[in-house]
This record gives sequence, C-alpha cells and structure tokens, in this order.
Amino acid sequence: NTKTNETFAVKMIPIALLRHYDIMDAFTIEMNIMHSINHPNIAHLEEFMQTSDHYFIVMKIANNGDLTQYMRKKGLTHFDEKTAVCYLKQIASGFAQLRKHDVIHRDFKLENLFMNDTTIIIGDFGTSKQYQVNCGTYVGTPAYIAPEMTQAYHNRGVYDSRIDLWSIGVGYYNLLYGRFPFGGPGIDINQDIMDNSGMNLRFHDDINLISDH
Repeated sequence: NTKTNETFAVKMIPIALLRHYDIMDAFTIEMNIMHSINHPNIAHLEEFMQTSDHYFIVMKIANNGDLTQYMRKKGLTHFDEKTAVCYLKQIASGFAQLRKHDVIHRDFKLENLFMNDTTIIIGDFGTSKQYQVNCGTYVGTPAYIAPEMTQAYHNRGVYDSRIDLWSIGVGYYNLLYGRFPFGGPGIDINQDIMDNSGMNLRFHDDINLISDH
C-alpha cells in the first residue's frame, strides 16, 4: 500500500480445489472468522476478491514467518522464561478475543503462530468452528491434541473450547524446553499423558531453569 507504506500478502486459491476436496464450508468459516475479528494477535482478512476461477485473500504480511521459522532464524531451540511469558500473554490476548467471537481453533500449534517483527499472530483457522458449543470431529496435530478430543472421538462424545487450552499449554511447554511434554519415539502418547500430566508433569532444569512460579 503506497499510501500507508504497509506490506500485504495475497494468497491465491483455485476455487475448483476447494470443491474437489469438499472443504468449501470450512473455507467460508475461516474467512468469516478472519473478517469479523480485528485484533493485533489474530490474522485479519483485509480484503477478499474473486474471479471466475480463483479467490484472492489479502492479509498483512508476517515478516518473520511462523514461530518455528523465527526460532530457527535466530538459532534457538527454546526461549528464556521472560520471553516465553511475553509470547504466552500475546497468545492469551488473542484467544480471549476468539472466545468473545465463539471460535474454537482446534489446531493450535507453533507452526500456526506467525511473527510480524516480535508480535504473535494466531492464524490458520481451516479446522476452526464458530458458534458451535460442542464438537465431535477428531482434527488437529497429534502432539497438541487434548485427551478430551481423543476420548470424545473414540466414545462418540463431544468436546468444547477448552481443548484449545490444552494445546496452548503444549505449545508453551515447547517454547520453554524445545520439546513436547508427552509422547515421543516408541512412547504411547495417551498413556504418557495419563502417567505424567498434572502434578506429575516433568520439568527439564537441564534445558531451561525456570522459576518455581
């Protein structure tokens, strides 16, 4: 934008591709979420354009890529506690806004956090739901998925927005230690969660000495 000196990213999506994979409804929900929320920590739809063959999505550019790319660029595997807390506050601010708009993200992970300078922007609402209290579909990234979602899927039950809190906790743990709290090669993640969550959660002072608080 030559008037404001802002830089924007334009994503071009073939309409036929959305129809082919039968994800038009999910795409519509994603666009509605990004259009309706204007918050510094939420990816915002600046403009939406359409031709006969393509949709064009205009968003402000995240000049440092996603959070994992940002860390690699800086040669980091994890952050010091003060920096991690700063990012957690931004994530919390963004999710407070999502809850005001009745949005369940359902795929929170570090790769879906984008960095504009040092500002966290929560993005990728492709599996999100809005104005739906309970869900039953199993979606997301295995290392981040809350046990309530797994249980609901296997028992044909439902889960609610609190599954996002679990995923945020997993992401924050990763920011502090550069590793996931549960699972790993040859480890049953569900059993690991049962054995080592809550008061049994493991802290890795050898990686990052964080405060008792």
